[in-house]
Amino acid sequence: MTPTSFQTTAVGRIAIAIGAVTITGIVFLALFFTLKIRFFGSLNDACIALAAILGAGLAWLVHPFYRAQLPRWSRLALAAAVLGALIVTLGAWLVISATTGYFLAALYMTFGNAFLGLWVLGFNRAAAQTGHWPRRLTQFGQMTGIVMVFGLVTIFGILGGVDSDVNPPWHVNLGNVGGLGWYLLFPIWSVWLGRVLHSASATVSP
Repeated sequence: MTPTSFQTTAVGRIAIAIGAVTITGIVFLALFFTLKIRFFGSLNDACIALAAILGAGLAWLVHPFYRAQLPRWSRLALAAAVLGALIVTLGAWLVISATTGYFLAALYMTFGNAFLGLWVLGFNRAAAQTGHWPRRLTQFGQMTGIVMVFGLVTIFGILGGVDSDVNPPWHVNLGNVGGLGWYLLFPIWSVWLGRVLHSASATVSP
């Protein structure tokens, strides 16, 4: 199955939307730090949750392709993506509602995105095996997934209730490496994927 063999338009739009939502969140975060208005911080958190939900939607739409390559693993990966989006949304709610501080909530977000990273890693490995996808895209996607998976380590910080960025435990710092994956690498890969699919769709259009 090639990049042109499933709903390329819808998938491409969602993939690019992930990048757009992430960039919007970064703008809100910059406004939060500049103006010291908490509302902008909440908007950034909402964007993080929305990006994760879109990521789960992306996983759902490309599942037919993934299932054709790796039937058993693809189902587990899809479940991981959906679970991850739910955990990220929980993390966003925790900080928006002031139930926890931003640091502990961010650990939830990083932990949830690690599950999405499992899907990213597996999907790109499956895509690479077909030989029909751009090699650099799948290599970058696998690297992105690996970095995101580091976020699984944040479970220890979550269980320990770590909610301060002052001298956090080493395992929390290790887990936060995953933040580089979901806040930077994943949106880059998503936009790249969207552009590839858009080009493929344009090629086969009459």
